[in-house]
Amino acid sequence: MGDTRLRFLAEDVRIRVVTADTTQTTATAQTKHQASPTTTAALGRTITSAALLGSTLKDSNILTVFIDGDGPAGRLVATCDAEGNLRGYVQNPRAHLPPNPEGKLDVASVVGRGQVVVSYDLGLGEPYSGSAPLVNGEIGADIAYYLTTSEQIPSAVGVGVLVSGENEVEASGGFMVQALPTEQEEDEMTARRSSVLQDIAQRTSQIDSISRMIARGATPEALAKRLTEGLAIRQIAADELRFHCRCDRHRSAQVLRSIKKDEIEDIVNDEGYVEVNCEFCRSSYRFNAAEVEKILSGEYM
Repeated sequence: MGDTRLRFLAEDVRIRVVTADTTQTTATAQTKHQASPTTTAALGRTITSAALLGSTLKDSNILTVFIDGDGPAGRLVATCDAEGNLRGYVQNPRAHLPPNPEGKLDVASVVGRGQVVVSYDLGLGEPYSGSAPLVNGEIGADIAYYLTTSEQIPSAVGVGVLVSGENEVEASGGFMVQALPTEQEEDEMTARRSSVLQDIAQRTSQIDSISRMIARGATPEALAKRLTEGLAIRQIAADELRFHCRCDRHRSAQVLRSIKKDEIEDIVNDEGYVEVNCEFCRSSYRFNAAEVEKILSGEYM
């Protein structure tokens, strides 16, 4: 069974819940990038965050999450489209640190301080984006802070990745709980919803880590029910998730067109070809001198 994302609604308090199992997607990313345990955890959390945030995308919309920290991992990037296709990369995949004082992977330190940027490409021209400071580098709290401050949506977010001693991804996933806006909110509704969000936040601090729950067999549905005990929730959607990169030879040729002609010609003269490498999936596309000439002249299809 592949990765899954479920969406729920607690209608009486206008709260939306999204849960996801991203184990296979994170494992694929780890294999492609040969990431260390610590950067695997950071990358998997970023990919899971993109999956959660991308739960409302439609048509050809694409969402990108950038974690720009000053830690040894460097920049982390993950994208999600409306069909549940995910991909991600980390600038320095082999960066690794000793466990933190709690004996867990030190994601906060490998990420460092900086900002989170979320970009939405809705096919209307230039993407629009928002940003917020990283509050602790653990990714989940950073995304929640971004949503609450930049998008003005009170939210609770939890993401986790469990990596074995052999550097294999055993589990990956997360949740997002959000207050939905209404045209006119009564004081009583607002107060009740605020109390529910606080209860959920308190509950998440007490339960076992999300990744360990998934490793023991918890499904996205079970996660949602565990988070919302006492609430009446209704499942409104289920989506398949997967690692899938949009790169291909045609897009790589377009990349070459954006580079200065003399720079490309210098490479061809030195090497006899030009190679375009995809940061997300590590695929390589090689173009010989004749192909490069057609690309630069606009004749390459």
